[in-house]
Amino acid sequence: MWVHWGPPTYLKLLERSVASVAMHVDADRYVVSDAPIPESIRAKNIIHQFTASGFMRKPEVLSQIVPEGHSVVLFLDSDTVVLGDIDFGFSQAARHGVALSLASNYSLADYYDSAIVMRREGLASEGQSLYNSGVIFYRATGEVLSLFSEWNSVALRNGEFLKGDQEALTIAMLTADFNPYVLSKSFNVRGPLEALSGEAYIWHAKGPVPRGINSSHGIGTRRVLVNGRIRAMSSSFLAGGPAALFFRWALRKPYLLYSRLARRLGVSPK
Repeated sequence: MWVHWGPPTYLKLLERSVASVAMHVDADRYVVSDAPIPESIRAKNIIHQFTASGFMRKPEVLSQIVPEGHSVVLFLDSDTVVLGDIDFGFSQAARHGVALSLASNYSLADYYDSAIVMRREGLASEGQSLYNSGVIFYRATGEVLSLFSEWNSVALRNGEFLKGDQEALTIAMLTADFNPYVLSKSFNVRGPLEALSGEAYIWHAKGPVPRGINSSHGIGTRRVLVNGRIRAMSSSFLAGGPAALFFRWALRKPYLLYSRLARRLGVSPK
């Protein structure tokens, strides 16, 4: 299931995402939107008039709309691409209620103004993790729908302090003492710099799927995603080998000279 709004360019992302699911998941597909979607997007369209704006439309929809006849649902952001068999996510949602991955910025209290929202919701900052809300497998039970309702309430109470909706979801889980199953990053691969290990199952970014992300010679090795391109973890520069040490040593003195000159000129060195 997807929640769609925004400019026409987002329809291209949505179409890419829906097509990838059709290729790998034998299940009904639903798009919730406030206007009809093009016929080229192979999904059933649920028309819903949003009352919330922006990202907060996600908790509004997930707390109110459950596709009829489906006990376990996968919610996806429009900029996701399913790359392989994701049955494990469904099975863990069936067992635990919710299955999702950690966010790339994994520290809740350090994510923009989340610490303010935590205090407003009666939570102390104790190193809690931040979950990403762009890929959510869930079982449509009363408990989970109640959690999503609280997610929506947290978002509505704290909209002025929230960067997005995932902080509100994480805080709702904390206040409800709800423990989801934590999927590996392979189910939510994104970010300009991210370590990969094993097969990637879901790509989550507006850019194209990195070339060779699941190549036969790469799946069994550790590798790093750098600005949409795959690099081997054994790269001496990335691993801090001799080449990296040489460049750091060679650039240290020029940077120190530059920073001293910048301070004398009253410029903040970058």
